[in-house]
Formats: sequence, structure tokens, C-alpha cells
Amino acid sequence: MVGVRAGKKESIGVLIGAMAEAESKSFYDDTEAVTSDLKSLLNIFLKKDSSSERVQILKDYESGAPLTGKGGIRQRLGAIDMEFFGRAYFPHYFSRPSPEFHRELDNIWQQGVLKGEYPTTPAKVKKISRMNGTKRVVAAPRGHAKSTSLTFKGSIHAIVYEYKHYPIIISDSSEQAEGFLDNIRVEFEENEALKEDFGSLVGKVWRSNVLITSTNIKVEAIGSGKKIRGRKHRNWRPDLLVLDDIENDENVRTPEQRKKLESWFLKAVSKAGDDYTDIIYIGTLLHYDSLLAKTLNNPGYKAIKYKAVISFSNEEDLWKEWEEIYTDLSNENHEADAREFFERHREKMLEGTEVLWEEKLSYYDLMVMRLTEGEASFNSEEQNEPINPEDCIFNPEWFEFYNEAEIDFKNRDFLFFGFVDPSLGKTKHSDFSAIITLAKHKVSGYMYVMDADIERRHPDKIIGDILEKEKMLRRDYGRGYKKFGAETVQFQWFLKEELAKASAKAGLYLPIEEVPQTSDKTMRIQTMQPDVKNHYIKFNKRHKRLLEQMEQLLSDCRRMGFNHQNLLTFFTLMPLAVSPELKCTDRGLVDALHKRLLPLIDEIKEISSDGT
Repeated sequence: MVGVRAGKKESIGVLIGAMAEAESKSFYDDTEAVTSDLKSLLNIFLKKDSSSERVQILKDYESGAPLTGKGGIRQRLGAIDMEFFGRAYFPHYFSRPSPEFHRELDNIWQQGVLKGEYPTTPAKVKKISRMNGTKRVVAAPRGHAKSTSLTFKGSIHAIVYEYKHYPIIISDSSEQAEGFLDNIRVEFEENEALKEDFGSLVGKVWRSNVLITSTNIKVEAIGSGKKIRGRKHRNWRPDLLVLDDIENDENVRTPEQRKKLESWFLKAVSKAGDDYTDIIYIGTLLHYDSLLAKTLNNPGYKAIKYKAVISFSNEEDLWKEWEEIYTDLSNENHEADAREFFERHREKMLEGTEVLWEEKLSYYDLMVMRLTEGEASFNSEEQNEPINPEDCIFNPEWFEFYNEAEIDFKNRDFLFFGFVDPSLGKTKHSDFSAIITLAKHKVSGYMYVMDADIERRHPDKIIGDILEKEKMLRRDYGRGYKKFGAETVQFQWFLKEELAKASAKAGLYLPIEEVPQTSDKTMRIQTMQPDVKNHYIKFNKRHKRLLEQMEQLLSDCRRMGFNHQNLLTFFTLMPLAVSPELKCTDRGLVDALHKRLLPLIDEIKEISSDGT
């Protein structure tokens, strides 16, 4: 299996290289177009600022100095402007408008690797190469061209202007690192602009994992964990280490794997160079305790972290409605209908939003990504905010989902139970509340989350919504709630009493059970973990808000003002009934596995006694 995976990675690397080669050839076949584009670029970038270097190049340009070739305007301007360098020499990579954060990445290279200097003369090149090294670390979202901006463009800049003598590119695997090097190799072989201005760079060593250019600069590609200490090229130790996504899902999975990578980084990578060695570490946060996460907090590194979504929409209700449309798989046109809904409410739904790179990934694109890939993946790979497992009550991998079309809740073997938590968190307008409906199958003991209604509502609306759900159950399934749990603490006791009155007045006589908030709720929540893990409780993918909160309880709590313990109160009534480690006694409910006494819940006592 490992061999297959490695082969696939290698094939992908070859494919990427071939694509880059084809793009390079096709673009540079049209010399006239290149000249035209170059003049357009020069008219923009020569007037970008009033630095002495740029002013002098502008004067020479206006005096008719050669645009290309050794010492030409393009080569000289590329030395002082990283953005221009990318657009002038690699337009097949840099085709979209640059977001501001790409300029910030350029500045990281300019101030870090170049030390604020410009490689415009042999003396300055020599000065840069001997200056004390710097350490920079960048966390950026997946798909935002961080590797193209730093690893690819930066490495080529260092090579062609010769202020680095022995760069090493490091990635999570040798195949991945060699893929980066292959893209660089293609440019040296096929990019006519580079060859025109810097001459042929193809040298005596030209392999998949190492290049030695005609200017005697050695470039290597290695995978994480590989031997790196003791390497030399002539009198130079590695003077530029570019670490690009050196972690993957596998090597962050366990504490042992994370520790092993950290040890290699500290003992090998950090010691591989000399006092002139620059380290640029870029990646996406895959784990809260990853090497990248620790390096971002390392005082020896100048760090910056980017998020794909800088600020989320102020309009929650419309986005919730949009989610319901998008996730309605019974509608063949759900994606198109969701898009149409968004376009109708675009202005309001985008209120307060800001994204990192609008031209690449709009806010709508990112919301689709969050919905389809899941909150945990999105938070990690797009927001660089991976979940701390200690902040999670449940592992997302434990969730089992049922297909609504395959379950007939009209069957009399299903009993309906409900629970309300009227206060999950404060807002300016009203509290978040949760009304949960579960269906328990008497024969199998499995429980199905039929409805997870979590929204802002005033107490009077809570009561009204509960009664409507009771009416719906009677109308659609021929029976209402067998029991309905309501937590009784402070004002919630008052709501329970009012619910009972309103139920009687409506002739529904809801079977309300009090759930005193006297026990250790954390313990109660933890006790139901086996029920989720063993798939005794089955969820509906349409209940996205509920699932998000269960996947990332504390993180969501901090962001939205929820209390995670209150949030899960509604799940502590029914799930306990199906756990084999729980026994009912006269003293109460006993956790047989941990030998702890739990408060007796009347609902569970009744279920256990009548055998349902």
C-alpha cells in the first residue's frame, strides 16, 4: 500500500512538471506577446515607488536601455521587486490579480532572506550571502499559492541572482520535494525569458533530487525526516532551507509521530546550516500540537498566520436557510437553487465578510467548502485553527448517519422523546435554545436524531415551537412525545411550568419530565460517548448546526458565547438508556464501568422497567 501511495505521488509530480513545461513552451512561443506584456508591466512597476534603485532603472528605461538580456531593464527590476519578478518571468503561474497577502509574502522574502538589500551588484550579492541568517514561519490556507509565492519564486530568485549557493527544499516526502524541484528545473530548461536574461543554467548535475547549475549553485530536494546534517557544497553549508508543508495527515496523527518530527527539526534541520543560513518554514496547520503550531510560537522565528476567511457574515439566519437548501439531497437542483438563493440575498449575506483572496476563492466558494468538506477540515486547512482534541467531547469520525428514506418513523416500534434547553448562550437579541427530537427503536435500542432545532428565540416562542412539534408528530406519525425533558434551574423551572400550562390549554398534555441540573454534567456527557462511538445514536447530515457544535464544542463556544455543557444537556436524557454499562437501582442510575452513582432520571427508570 505504501508503494502504491508513493508511486501515485511520483506520478503526480511528473504530471505537474509536464504541465508546467507545456505551459512554459506555449507561452514563450509568442515573442511579440511577451514584449507587449513586458512593456505593460514596466509601465506599472517602474513607477511603483520612488526608491533610488527604481528611479535609476526608470531613467535608463526612458533613455532607451535594452529591455532584456544580461543587465537589461527586466533583469534589473526583477532584482528589486519580487512581484514584478514573478509576473515578468512566470506569467503562466502568476495570472490572477495578486492579493495583498502575496505582497506580504514577498516582503517576508525581501526582509528575511534578502535582509532588506537588493542583489544588484556583485558586491551586494556577496554582502547578502554573508549576512546573518533569519528564521521565518508562515501558516497560510490550502490553495492560496503560498508554495508558488515562496518556495517556487523565492528559490528561483535566490538562484538566478546568486545570493544563495546551496538551497535545500524540504517537504513531507521526497516525492513532494522533488516535485517542487522539477517545476524549477522546467523553468531553467524551457523559460526563454530566464535564459535570455541569465543565460543557460543547466549544469553538470541535473537529477530529480539535486541540481548543480552552470553557475555552480547546488539545489537539493529531500523529504522530512531524512538525513540533512553534514551536507556541504564546496565551502558552503546549506544557506537556505525552505520547508514547505513538511507535515501530512499521517505524521501528525500520534504524539509519537509528532515528537519524532519535532526532534528531527530541532536536532537536524536547525543544525544543518551555518550562521548565514536562512530558514523559511511555510505550511498549513494540520494539528493543534503540530510542529508548525509550535514553530509559530517559537520566539526564535518571526511568525505570521493567515486565514482564508478574515471575517464571517453578520447574517446567520439567511446562511442557515441557504445550508438547508444546499443540503437537501432530495432536490436534484439543490446546488443551483442554493446559488440562486444566495444571489437574491447577496448583499445581506455578504455583509461583514472579508476573505484573503477574493479572485481565487470568494466567500461563497469558501462557505460551500466548509459545508461539503466539514467544519473540522475547513478550520484546519483554510483557517489554520485546528481543533484541540481536549476541547472536543466527540470525535467526528464516530458519527454515523442514517438515510431518511430508509427509516419509517411511522412504525410503532419507534418512540419519540424530546428535550429542550432554553438557554445555550446570550446574544443581543435573545438566547440560543435547542429543541431536540429523538426516535428510539424499541427492538434494536438505536436512537435517531429526528430534529435538531437550534436557534435564537424568546421563551414564548420556545413554548410555541415545542407545541408545534408535538402537533406535527401526532399528525404525521400518529403519536406524540412519550416523554419530553426540560431542565429545571433558575428561570428554566418557570419555563417548564409555563410549558405545562400551555400544553394543557392546547389539549395536548405534553408528558414533561424535569431534568434537575444537579449532577456533574461533564461526567454525564462523557458517559454518553460510547453511545456515539458505538453508533447507538445515529445522526442526520442535515442537522449541520448540531454536528458542528458536537465536533468543536469549546471552540464554537468561545466564538459564539455558548457553554458546551449546557449545549449538550439535551443529549443526556435518552442516550444513557441504551448504554450497557448503565444499570438502574433503587439508589439511582449506576455507571457500572466506572463504579459511579448517577442521578436517577425518571425517563430511564420507566424505559428500563417496561422493557422498551
